[in-house]
Amino acid sequence: MTRTVVLAGPQGNDASVVFVRPESSCDKGDYSIVVDDHGRFVGNVAPGTQVAIPVKPGTHTFYAWSSLDLRVEREPSFNSVAAARVNAVASQTAYVTLTVSRPHFECFDWAWVEMTTRDLLSTDLQTWIHTTRPVVADRAAGQAALNARPALLQTDLELGQAKLQRLDDLAAREERRQALAAEVAP
Repeated sequence: MTRTVVLAGPQGNDASVVFVRPESSCDKGDYSIVVDDHGRFVGNVAPGTQVAIPVKPGTHTFYAWSSLDLRVEREPSFNSVAAARVNAVASQTAYVTLTVSRPHFECFDWAWVEMTTRDLLSTDLQTWIHTTRPVVADRAAGQAALNARPALLQTDLELGQAKLQRLDDLAAREERRQALAAEVAP
């Protein structure tokens, strides 16, 4: 059960992370299942909603996947699990958007989301915060649903770790490219 609430900011020395999923013309009735890197349920984030969680300051990793099973046996390299690392700062809120991926600007019969950390000053984020409704996830029921299918949870976590490694590799390549460009610039 999910109920509508007004989300409070971080309390004391804690931080918070808000997951925002704006509505998209490509939404097909699914929702995003968000977990931390230990497989602990964070929330089901439906189109047009946002979910906030308290966290301790520091770096946190989150994964998200569709409530629909998007694994494709004939395409084993397809990875529909999204991943993001969030640096949570005491007494501040970090934001992660879950946006529907649209390769070549097309909608398909299925959709997967991409996770992106966003700065609060981002115009898109400001719009999405005001056009999505805050909800609180039933974390006990969500965790029970994940625990009912441990092999699937483990597969999704492994796919999330692979996605995060790929993102880290791409970021490292970009840093090397920029360093080389700076060396050769007059």
